[in-house]
Amino acid sequence: MKQEHTWLQMVAALFEHEMVHVIVRDERQRDHVAYQLDYFGIGCDNVDLHIIPTNDVWARDNGPIFVVNDRSELAITDWTFNGWGERFEHELETRFRPSLARHWSLRCINRRWFWRAERSK
Repeated sequence: MKQEHTWLQMVAALFEHEMVHVIVRDERQRDHVAYQLDYFGIGCDNVDLHIIPTNDVWARDNGPIFVVNDRSELAITDWTFNGWGERFEHELETRFRPSLARHWSLRCINRRWFWRAERSK
């Protein structure tokens, strides 16, 4: 469980100053993570656990890209992630960004709409 300890250390380094968002695959994993956070003295006060099944453990490459319009309204762009050229499983990532948008009550801009808007300029 060395990898799990690394994730806990990252949350511990961030949670006092930032809201930390952790994606878990199901209720069982959510309960386990909440228990671990409590056990290590972190707690869930500044940690938001999202249940969203994904194929990957790291959202840096497939996570949301946030945009702001001229009225300062925040939105998430939805775009196609191809698993680094179809080399890795990625079918669950198609639901990842829209799920986060719903969770945060943000508009989710479909990539096709986004490109049409860019072309019309």
